[in-house]
Amino acid sequence: MGFDENWLSSRCFIRYHNPRRSGRAIIRGWSNYHAGQVSKDIYSKVDHETWKALWQWAKRAHPNKGKRWIKERYFHQIEGKNWVFGYWEKTESGAKQFKRLSTHAETSIRRHVKIKADANPFDTEWEAYFEQRATNAMRKRPNGRIKSLWLRQGGICPICKQIIQPDGEQAVHHVVAQTLGGKDTLDNLRLLHGNCHRLVHVKHELSALPALL
Repeated sequence: MGFDENWLSSRCFIRYHNPRRSGRAIIRGWSNYHAGQVSKDIYSKVDHETWKALWQWAKRAHPNKGKRWIKERYFHQIEGKNWVFGYWEKTESGAKQFKRLSTHAETSIRRHVKIKADANPFDTEWEAYFEQRATNAMRKRPNGRIKSLWLRQGGICPICKQIIQPDGEQAVHHVVAQTLGGKDTLDNLRLLHGNCHRLVHVKHELSALPALL
């Protein structure tokens, strides 16, 4: 869990473990990785262990305070749920907003759909079927720029014009290199096969990268 008993701030703990652009989505990332399995019971057990660790940490952080004071400081009743670890903060408009620690059990389970027995990925008659499977798999993935790029491109690699499988090697390519002033935004990004991405950089200088519309 990456727990450090020396941290004395619930704000720091939540910002580190909750989903962030920096990629430190520890709880959500682990949960999403196992979401294709029957994991609800395990998620609940892990959440309970997380709560026990947080409770012990809070008591050590405030050895001279009672249990009621500790609970009221760190654990709240939110939307009918008790013992929710988090804190209140003010937004720019002055309104109060509650920031809570993500839980494993709130992750939706995504069942794996088996491939039809007679489906053949090398038969053109089944091409639409496999393309739809790839689309469905990508739509179930957590939101992020890879998912956004895939959907914007219709799942097609702009280099080879073939579908990018959600579980295959992928690479995010900057049309205008960042070292040349290119922005790290969707309009300047393309999703390529890993090998196609390598070929682009082998064949072209940074100053002459293809537009890849």
